[in-house]
Amino acid sequence: VGEGIFGDALCVLLIWIAIFDNDKNEKKIRVIKCMTLMGNIAVIVLATTALYIDFTAVKANTVAGMQGRYMIPVLYPTLWTLGMSGSRFEICKKAIECLPMLIIAIMFICNMAGLCVINY
Repeated sequence: VGEGIFGDALCVLLIWIAIFDNDKNEKKIRVIKCMTLMGNIAVIVLATTALYIDFTAVKANTVAGMQGRYMIPVLYPTLWTLGMSGSRFEICKKAIECLPMLIIAIMFICNMAGLCVINY
């Protein structure tokens, strides 16, 4: 269906969940975080280079073939490294679990309603 009308809001929601959804006892070692980020950057650079070589015409200004779906495997580790370990914010666990699902459900319904209206 594509990104939809709330694609940017979904990205903000994912980052919000990554930062605030953690355990107080969870500890993230800085070396592991740095290595994870460097590995993720390397994966994106290598994928972009491979697709540039394979699909892109000579002297083109854009990389043909590089789509967002190729960056999905590095999304979770990157968001994990952004999260705060041992956050001091006291946020209700039920709100962390239910509110994002409600927002995503509303986005889905709005996008599907728009898609249905376009088809009829």
